[in-house]
Amino acid sequence: MAAREFAVMFVCTGNICRSPLAEQLLTAGMRANLQNDVVVTSAGLQTIDGVPMDPLSAQQSVLYGGDPSNAISHKVDRESSLRQDLILTMTRKHQTDIVSRYPNLLKRTFLLREFAEIVEVLHTDSEADTRVNERRRRIVVQAAMMRGQLTRGSIDFDIIDPYRKSVEVHATVGESIHRATSTLAELFR
Repeated sequence: MAAREFAVMFVCTGNICRSPLAEQLLTAGMRANLQNDVVVTSAGLQTIDGVPMDPLSAQQSVLYGGDPSNAISHKVDRESSLRQDLILTMTRKHQTDIVSRYPNLLKRTFLLREFAEIVEVLHTDSEADTRVNERRRRIVVQAAMMRGQLTRGSIDFDIIDPYRKSVEVHATVGESIHRATSTLAELFR
C-alpha cells in the first residue's frame, strides 16, 4: 500500500496573488528536485471560485520558474483544509482565521515566512528515508513545537497583499515568496 501523499495548502485573501504564486513556486521547486509526491494547492479566505490570477503576480511566477497558465481562485473549505498536512498563510490574520474555523489545524498552520525560518534551524534527517512523507510530517510537528521559541517578539512574518499595487510591490512579494518556497522545496526533498 502506497503512503499517503504529503499535502500543502497556501492561503491568502483572494487566492489571485500570493497563495497561487507560492503554490506555483513550490510546485516548480519540487519538480526541479524530482519530487512528485507533494500535493500543493492554494485557496482564499474571501474569494469566489474561478477568478483568474492577477497578471502582475503571474509575471512573478514566470520570473521564478512557476506556471500560472491554469491558475484560478478557489475558496477555503472545510474538507480540503482538513486533508492538509501543512497550511501556510500569508499573514497572521489569515492564520488566525483558519485556526478559528478549524481549531484542530492549529499545529499544522503557520505563516509561510515563519515556517521557512523555523525549518532552517531544525536538524532534520538528511539520510534517505523510505517513508519520506512521514519525515515531512515529523518536520511539521517539530516546527509546531519550536514555533514559540523562535518567533517571539516583534518579528513580522506577514507578506503584504500586492493586489492593485505597483510592479515594485509585486516584485518584493515575489522575491519573499520565492525565498521561502525555495527553503521548503529543499527541505521536502
